[in-house]
Amino acid sequence: MQPVLQSIICRPSFKDIFSLPALFKQAVATDFAFYSDKVKKRILRKNSLRRLFSAKLRKQRVVFVAKVDGKCVGLIIASHNANIGIVHWVFVLNEYRNKKIGSNLLREVELEMKRLGCHKITLTTEIAPEFYRNLGYTEEGLLRKHWWGQDFSIMSKVL
Repeated sequence: MQPVLQSIICRPSFKDIFSLPALFKQAVATDFAFYSDKVKKRILRKNSLRRLFSAKLRKQRVVFVAKVDGKCVGLIIASHNANIGIVHWVFVLNEYRNKKIGSNLLREVELEMKRLGCHKITLTTEIAPEFYRNLGYTEEGLLRKHWWGQDFSIMSKVL
């Protein structure tokens, strides 16, 4: 019998912030391999250590990480505007997927958005609409040939 994986969902410490660019690099390599090198570089630049550190300091973003044995294995980044929560990124390392880490990260952000007065949470995704549907999100639209020529589903959930 395989032991149950224990993950901790928490806000990243300053030390954790230094590991997040590596998570983005792995996300881009595994989940966004279909993008051009130019697009991949832009995604990584937009999520550089400096930008992530600045977001943490200014509290511009809601950021949670998932840790297993002290190692960051997943992250979620969101913000809110006009009482609507917006999920920008959800990522879990391949070897930790299908262990409820992604859904736990999302649940934590949903609770935080509700605490901040949001009544709804929304996101766009080009790779995992079924994951969000299974968590109660509804597809509100499809953006054809949206960012970088990819189709994106607009998903939302009333909190």
